[in-house]
Amino acid sequence: MGLNRFLSHFVGHVHPENKVMMSGWHRCLDDWRRRARGRRQLARMSDRELRDIGCSQADAHREINKPFWRA
Repeated sequence: MGLNRFLSHFVGHVHPENKVMMSGWHRCLDDWRRRARGRRQLARMSDRELRDIGCSQADAHREINKPFWRA
């Protein structure tokens, strides 16, 4: 179920301007989830796996410790 359809179920008709705003928020939340998931995966990688992707321990540590909202 799309976000607009989900919200319209609870609030009735969603004004087109609000759909654009909600769409932007939805993309933002997706980006945050994707970053958090990627950082969790990075945290589970072994030294060998990090070397395979060209990432040092220091680089991985720096990336893992960023807040989810920071690119």
